[in-house]
Amino acid sequence: MQDRETNPAPSIDDPTHIFELRYLTLEDYDDVKELMDVVYAQVGGAWPQKNYQAQLNTFPEGQICIEDKGKVIAAAISVIVDYDKFGDKHTYDEITGDA
Repeated sequence: MQDRETNPAPSIDDPTHIFELRYLTLEDYDDVKELMDVVYAQVGGAWPQKNYQAQLNTFPEGQICIEDKGKVIAAAISVIVDYDKFGDKHTYDEITGDA
């Protein structure tokens, strides 16, 4: 446990980090690829750029990230599922069209 007098908790005003929550863009691909290669290493790593671009084109408002000083450090990529068409039993490739 940290001694708060000698090691105070970081302040939200600490200029060491400058966090911004925003939508992902095509220009973010290299940062997102770097994250996905680590997080999804056991299942093949990052999506190809064309799949990333297709996801942004299809549902841009569902793709968000946290940026720190100009670098994407976290991302959430989401899809909308038409349950009338796919129901509960579907594969990822079926609902994304392999995008």
